[in-house]
Amino acid sequence: MTDPRYPEPTWVAPLWWVTGPDATTSRRALIVAWVARAQAPPRKSEFIDEMKGWSGVLGSSKPWVAGAYGAPAAQLAGKNICLDDPQAWLAVSRLYAAFVDTLARFTARFAVAAAQYRPRDIPNEFYDAVRGYELTVPPAVRAIMAGDPTPDGFGGVVDTERSAEAFVADPVANEPPHHAAAMRCYATVLRARSRSFLDDPELFAAFTERIAELARYGPLPPMAADTSAADVARADDLIVEQVRADRLHTNPHLSEAFLRTRPALLRRVQQGRPLTDATLLFTKLRSARIDSFRAEQRIREQETPLEVTELPAPRDDVAYRRVEDSGVLARARKLLAEYPAHRPGTTIDCWEKEFACTVLDEPADPDGYARLRTRVAEEWRKDRAPGAKRPEGAASATPAAAAGLVDALLFLALSSAAQAGDVPDIANSDAFTRRREETDRVLRELGYSVDDIERGER
Repeated sequence: MTDPRYPEPTWVAPLWWVTGPDATTSRRALIVAWVARAQAPPRKSEFIDEMKGWSGVLGSSKPWVAGAYGAPAAQLAGKNICLDDPQAWLAVSRLYAAFVDTLARFTARFAVAAAQYRPRDIPNEFYDAVRGYELTVPPAVRAIMAGDPTPDGFGGVVDTERSAEAFVADPVANEPPHHAAAMRCYATVLRARSRSFLDDPELFAAFTERIAELARYGPLPPMAADTSAADVARADDLIVEQVRADRLHTNPHLSEAFLRTRPALLRRVQQGRPLTDATLLFTKLRSARIDSFRAEQRIREQETPLEVTELPAPRDDVAYRRVEDSGVLARARKLLAEYPAHRPGTTIDCWEKEFACTVLDEPADPDGYARLRTRVAEEWRKDRAPGAKRPEGAASATPAAAAGLVDALLFLALSSAAQAGDVPDIANSDAFTRRREETDRVLRELGYSVDDIERGER
C-alpha cells in the first residue's frame, strides 16, 4: 500500500506482545498493544473499537479464518479469552496484520467524517449525547461491509479470504461509496434522534440543517409509519400518570426525561407495540441525571478523579455459587455484554467490564469469586503499560476500585439474570438488599445506571 493511512504493520513476530514472565494475553490486551505500536492511526478510541469489532466478525462468523489461521486463532480473535498460547496469539497477530488492521482503519475514520456534520450550537446538557451519535457510524459501516452482498454493491467484503484480500489490497478505491453510505447512516441517526427535540424549535432546526446538508450523499430509507396526534396524546397521558403515581413532580430532571420518554414511546407505536405504561421514564430520569452531571463537569473545565471506596470482600459468594448449574450464568453473560459500561465519551467497553465478562466466560470455579480481588490486581499489573497509571480503558483509578467495579458488574448481571428458584432465600435477604444498594452506589459514582442492564442502552 502506498497510502500513508494504511501502513504495513512491521512488528509481528513471535512473542512481540510479551511484557511479563510468560506469553499470556487476551484479545483486549493484544489490541491495546497493537494500537500503541501503530503508525498514523485513526482516532484511538474508534481504532480500538473497530479492531475489536472486525476481530470478532472474522473470528466468530467467517469459517475461512479457522481454515487459514487455525481454530485456536479464530476462537481467540472472536472472543476475549486470557490464555498462554504463543502460537495461537501469533496467528491472531498475522490475521490482524493481513486484514483487521486495514479494515479497522477504514471504518474507524468515518466517525471523524461524521463529526463534520455534527449539529451546531448544542447546549452542554445535550453535548455528550449528540457527540455520541457519530460513534455509531463506524460499526454501522462495518455491519454493511460484513453483511450479505446487496444489489448496489455493498456487503460480502469478508465472506471469503479472496474477497477480503481484494478489499485490503486497495481500500482507498472503496472509500467513495462507503463514505457516502457512512454519511447516510449518520443522517438516518440524526433524523431519528431529532424527534426527541420536536418541542425545542432551535435544537430541532440544528438537526434538520445538518440532515439537509447530508442529502448530497443520497436519499435516506423511508421512516417508519408516522404517529398520530392521538398516539402523542396517549404517550403524554401515560407519562403524566407515571409522574403522579410515583410523585415525581419535584425531580429536577423530569422535563428532560419527559422529552426523552415521549419519542421512545412513540417509536414503540411505530413498531406496532401497544402502549401500556411509561415505566421507561425511570430509565430516562437516570440518563438525564447522568448527562446533567457530565455537562456540569464540562462547564467546570476540569477533570475530577472519581474515587471509588474500596468495598469489603464479597459477603455473599454463596449467591454466585448456588446458581452455577441454573443457566443464570449464560443469561448474565448476555446481559452484561449488552450493558453500556463505557469509558466516558466513547462506546468502548471499560477494562473492568471486559474482565467481568471474562469471569463469566470461564468454567465454574469454586474459588473464583473468593479470589476476585487478587485476580483483578494481577491482571491490572499485566495490562498496564510501562509508565501508565492504569490499564488502557480502565474506568477506575486503582486496582482496589477496579475490583469493586468488577464485583458490582457481576452482581448486577447475575442478580438481573436470576429467576425465581435460582437463588432461593437470597433475593429477599437483608444481605442481598445491602449488596444491591452498594452496587447501585458504585455504578452511580462512575456514571453508570442499574436500569440499563435490561436494555443495553443509555
